[in-house]
Amino acid sequence: MPPATNKTRPPVTVVVPFRGDRAAAERLLENLALLLARAGDQLIVADNTPVSVVPDGPGTGVELVRVPAPPSARRARNVGARGAVNDWLLFLDADCRPDPGLLDEYFALEPAARCGVIAGEVVGDGSQPEMLARWARSRRGMMARFHVEGTRPAGIAGNLMLRRDVFEEVGGFEENARSEADVDLCWRVQDAGWTLEYRPAATVAHGDPTRLGDVWRQAWMYGAGKRWLRARWGSAAQPPRVLQPLVRAVGGALVWSLTARFERALFKLVDGLVAAGGWLGYQAARAATFRR
Repeated sequence: MPPATNKTRPPVTVVVPFRGDRAAAERLLENLALLLARAGDQLIVADNTPVSVVPDGPGTGVELVRVPAPPSARRARNVGARGAVNDWLLFLDADCRPDPGLLDEYFALEPAARCGVIAGEVVGDGSQPEMLARWARSRRGMMARFHVEGTRPAGIAGNLMLRRDVFEEVGGFEENARSEADVDLCWRVQDAGWTLEYRPAATVAHGDPTRLGDVWRQAWMYGAGKRWLRARWGSAAQPPRVLQPLVRAVGGALVWSLTARFERALFKLVDGLVAAGGWLGYQAARAATFRR
C-alpha cells in the first residue's frame, strides 16, 4: 500500500465483508490499494463466498478470513472484526471505492473521549453511466448525512468507524437483521453512553445497482429491514411511506413527460417503484411476524 500522509492518527483495522466472483475480488483489492496507509494499519477481507476467490498472501496487502456459509454481511463483519489488532475498526463494503485519504480524514478532528462511532460519507460512483445509477446519484446526495441528521443519528455500514472495545461491548452487528443492522448498532452504541460523530470529508463512492430487478430487491430488503428495526426499537424507527411518494412519482412523471424531460420522468417512475418495493417489503415482513 502507498505510504500515509498523516503520521499522527492511530492505526486502523479495515474490515470488508465480501461475496462475489473473481472479478469483483480483484476490484476490491484494487480499491483497497487506493488507501493511504501507515505502519500498523490492517486490512481484513472477510470472504463469505462458497469457494474462496479472494487472492491471499503478502503481496495482496490484506489478511483473508474465511466466513462459512450461509452468506451474511453482518456475520462476515463480526468474524472479520475478531481478527483486529487495532483500537479503531473501519467497516467498508466491497462495492465501495474509498477516497485515498479516507483514514486520515476520519482523524482530521480528534474524536472526543466518549466518541464510540464515527459516520463517514457515502456518495454515488460517478463512473457509472447507466440510467439507474444516475437516478441513484440524483436521489442520494450525501447518503450518511440523511441518517446523521435524523431524529436518532446513525451511520452507514459501508463506511463506518468504531472503537473496537465499544464494538465488542455492544455485541457487534446483529446477525439476524435483514438490513438496518448499521442503524441498530449505532443506536445501541449511543444507548451505552457513547456518542456519534460525523466526518463528511471521509468519503467512499458506492456502486449502485444498474438493473431494475436489483433496484426492486434492494428496496424490498430495506423495507423488510425497517420492519425489523421497528419491532426492535418501536416508534424510534418509522415505517416507510407509500401513498404520498406514489402520488408525487406519478404526478412528476406526467409533468416531466409533457415538458419532454423524459429522463426526469423516468427518475420519477423509479421513485414510485422504490417506494412501492419498500412498503411491500415492510408489509411482508410484518405479516411474517404475525404468523409466528
